[in-house]
Amino acid sequence: MHFFSVSDRRYCFDEVTRNCFQVDQASEDALRIFEASGRTVNSKLLTKSLAAKGYDQTTIAELEDDIDEYQRLSERTFLTKDTPRKLRSIELHVSHACNLGCSYCFAGKGDYGTSPLLMTDEIAFKAVDYLVASSSENETLAIVFFGGEPMINEPLIWKTVDYSKRIYPNRNFTYSITTNGTLLNDTAVNSFKEHGFSVLISLDGTGCKHDASRPYKTGGGSFSDIDKNVRRFSESFPFGARATLTNNNRNLVEDYLQFKEMGFRRIYFSPVSSFDENIKLDEHSLNKIRAGLIDLADQYLKQIDQGEKPLFRTLKTAVDLIMSNRIAFVGCGAGRRFISVTPEGDVYPCHRFVGMMRFKMGNIVTGIDETRYIENWSQGVEKRIDCTDCWARSFCGGGCSWEAADEHGYLPKSLHPASCEYRKMCYEMAFDLISRHSSSQEKNQREATVSE
Repeated sequence: MHFFSVSDRRYCFDEVTRNCFQVDQASEDALRIFEASGRTVNSKLLTKSLAAKGYDQTTIAELEDDIDEYQRLSERTFLTKDTPRKLRSIELHVSHACNLGCSYCFAGKGDYGTSPLLMTDEIAFKAVDYLVASSSENETLAIVFFGGEPMINEPLIWKTVDYSKRIYPNRNFTYSITTNGTLLNDTAVNSFKEHGFSVLISLDGTGCKHDASRPYKTGGGSFSDIDKNVRRFSESFPFGARATLTNNNRNLVEDYLQFKEMGFRRIYFSPVSSFDENIKLDEHSLNKIRAGLIDLADQYLKQIDQGEKPLFRTLKTAVDLIMSNRIAFVGCGAGRRFISVTPEGDVYPCHRFVGMMRFKMGNIVTGIDETRYIENWSQGVEKRIDCTDCWARSFCGGGCSWEAADEHGYLPKSLHPASCEYRKMCYEMAFDLISRHSSSQEKNQREATVSE
């Protein structure tokens, strides 16, 4: 059992039944004794142990009844059927070049440690062909435009969209792009709207915090240009913000409120995955982030109680995952349902693996080793020793594959434990949100009944 608190609310998540419920201190003490005794009801042991903690006989009798009732609690029914093991998404690195010089960029400031390079029409079109040929016939397919900064090669984006629709008129596609937001323009935004794009803008907080990490290569900060572009276009287009959390940028509430004021319709926060001691998250930062998550969860609850769409999509993702009743066997679709294609046509599980030759799956022109999909699928949460006793393993499936890998192959544990802690915090906030929203709905129903 996993016990946790959110503000003054205490919860128990039971990994066996996968139920989560609110408890008080007495119930928690009783459940801990029940768990320690092998989940058997030993009235004498329970009475003795609870009496030693100072509980009176009336309370002990009530707790014994609670344990009896708990034993009858049915296990949640989860969907355990494997996801169809066919490709669904491709990420096209249309540009291995960037106009920013981000201080800790995993992509080597845009060029992935090589010379700047733009993808050609041939590579992009062959990647679309491969996606269609390797997918389930009736499934909606996703094309993601990535970089570097993909807007540097903007013409290829629209050529690829046109190609996919013209050559495969009977297939459904979704399109998305991750951009730094500095090169947005009227033509691009109109095309985003026309083709139903999801547009995510990468940020490192706001103002000088962002500028310190994400300056232009030519010098000077980039935030003012991004701010201007988002404000200009956000009334007609729903941009999303994806902010990186570091030791230097950990004030979620401050950034959230400014992103909201700028006009962003979706807001995500993700922890940095870095070995740099100056920016990787330490315990103090994680505690500060947890406090921010609690504040943002309160705002989330107000929004859904008022019938609005929640802005903080990181929590929505966690809530949706819990409510889906699915057990995660793998952490993501990288190299399974999703692949990244570089400008040269080289194929990797995702953008984080680009340049790690051990994980190269082939080339979109010369051929892909299909057995690599089997290898990637086999790297499930059961292979991870750091997940064995983790209460959240059935939700995250082990998390990001790249975080448990090095140049020699997959590893039995994550190299970035702060990311694991962040995910677990999000799941705890999600359970709290579900409980509070349910209580709010029940209260409203009671008040409506009384008013009738």
